[in-house]
Amino acid sequence: MTGIFRSAAWPAKSRVTTSSVRSKTRSSSVPTRSSTIDRARLRKTSKCCATSTGNVNCDLLYRPNAAELYPNGLVNAVRIEMPGIADVLCGGLRPGHFEALAGTVNRLFNIVQPDIAVFGEKDFQQLVLIRRMVEELRMPVNVVGAPVVRTPDGVAISSRNQYLSDEERRNASRLYEELSKVAETIETESPALSEIMQLESKSRAALTADGFKVDYFSVVSINTLRKPSISESDLVVMCSARLGQTRLIDNKRCTRI
Repeated sequence: MTGIFRSAAWPAKSRVTTSSVRSKTRSSSVPTRSSTIDRARLRKTSKCCATSTGNVNCDLLYRPNAAELYPNGLVNAVRIEMPGIADVLCGGLRPGHFEALAGTVNRLFNIVQPDIAVFGEKDFQQLVLIRRMVEELRMPVNVVGAPVVRTPDGVAISSRNQYLSDEERRNASRLYEELSKVAETIETESPALSEIMQLESKSRAALTADGFKVDYFSVVSINTLRKPSISESDLVVMCSARLGQTRLIDNKRCTRI
């Protein structure tokens, strides 16, 4: 998890990039990777993050280890539960991940005391969860979503893309194509909830036929990340799918009239 913070507690106009270091300890309350491959990738990405901060006008890099963030140890750490929002979509695939992430971000906010915190919209569930935490705990932080940056063929830019083979990379654009197709249909045709479910099913089948292993392809409320009610208009199409050993996540917001 990496965030860019702007804080009045630091020199004027300074930008503090935070990059928390995950522990290898296995626990449902600690953010971990499910495989040795992913843990190795995470360490490599963390190093790249540290060396690239100079390219984004970063003044300071705060990179605490687990002992700094959890002085009483991970098992005895105070936890933040996020019922109803942390156990769906990616949270359903990684039990305990978002509760641990919320706890880590809470600690980073308390230490850095930012006025503004920027998180990418590509991980939309993370963004919604952090906004919810800030709102409910009355934190004086303005959480800003950074728009997804895409390649010319629509693939969301991510450090994970480097692990795709040439063939997988060419195929990766299909993910955003399906998201866009469903979002456009929702905005132009205002389908009923049952019809939205059919759109989800068709996109899952199409991606599966193209070699993806789909974790979920869901149209949800932009606020709750749950299935929308009949009256809800602000929606987001979200997907998690694997190409080979690489898991890709992406989303597309839309409005149902």
